[in-house]
Amino acid sequence: MTWQNNTPRRIKINQFLPCDVEIVNLNKSEAGVVVLLLLDEPGKGIARRQSTYQIWKGKIKAGETKSIIKRIHFVDKNSQPRVEGTYRLNVTINGKRLDEREIIFKR
Repeated sequence: MTWQNNTPRRIKINQFLPCDVEIVNLNKSEAGVVVLLLLDEPGKGIARRQSTYQIWKGKIKAGETKSIIKRIHFVDKNSQPRVEGTYRLNVTINGKRLDEREIIFKR
């Protein structure tokens, strides 16, 4: 799996967060794949919260490469506005965490 390094260092409300992933199935049989982006967010005080975004779900044939381009709209949530601070992004494939990055949000 390759996660393109186009994640911004800083983000503002109403920007799009890119999540471009390339997956290669090296197995000799078709594989079911679920790709998630986990967004670990700062909360009030020492508490943190996590949002989960499904990037892609499907099957990849043996030896096939799948390119996935997805954009997450970074906006305030109705009941919980975004809190300033460091956000950690994790990409998982079938529940296994593969890579982590950080972005900073300031209003």
